[in-house]
Amino acid sequence: MPPTATIILVWLGALTFGILILRRGKDSADDQALRLNDRLSERVASLERSRERIERDYYTLINYVYILRGIISRLAPNEPIPPLPPRFLNGDTPTVTADNAPRIRQLLEARLSMDDLKNLAFDVAPGFSAEGYNSAGELARRLMEYVVVRGKLGDIVAWLRERRPDVKVDE
Repeated sequence: MPPTATIILVWLGALTFGILILRRGKDSADDQALRLNDRLSERVASLERSRERIERDYYTLINYVYILRGIISRLAPNEPIPPLPPRFLNGDTPTVTADNAPRIRQLLEARLSMDDLKNLAFDVAPGFSAEGYNSAGELARRLMEYVVVRGKLGDIVAWLRERRPDVKVDE
């Protein structure tokens, strides 16, 4: 074999070997990134499960507090019962409790049109069907039942503050 062909073969072999080494390094980096992504995804899923468990425990505790408040109000009707402390979600929006639901429902019936209520239902309760109701009052009642059960009453208050600042929820 002529020396030129040998040199070319050696260069091709070295080039192939270099490409294999570079490719192996890239695969290793890709594998590391995938493993890191898998670990982070598992951690996020674990944290989400923990948050859901804490949320369930919180609502169980709140339900227990309401039971105790009812017992106290029956046994000692003249004793004042202090309100629950506010629970802040997302740093600035106080959680609205089911105690506020009747007042908010009355506010919705009095101040929002049927179209406003349908928009509210679409934005706040995507699984709720706002069709087939004959009056704004009926729609407001059913929407309130839907959001109270799902713990989304605060979303209605946030929606009103953002889209209808003329409706004073805090008064």
